[in-house]
Amino acid sequence: MKTKHFLFSLLGMFLLFACEQTPEINDITPPVIEPPVVENPVISKAVFSGYAQKGPFIS
Repeated sequence: MKTKHFLFSLLGMFLLFACEQTPEINDITPPVIEPPVVENPVISKAVFSGYAQKGPFIS
């Protein structure tokens, strides 16, 4: 019984000392990625024909 208590307390100590505090990383800002500039965007209309259907249902 004493060995179980000793092992659990030893395991708890190992887990406690294994945790480490992480430093604050608030000073680093992510790089700003700007979208490419398009001078004259082309907008076109597309016409689709047909129909959409669900796959076959096997009952």
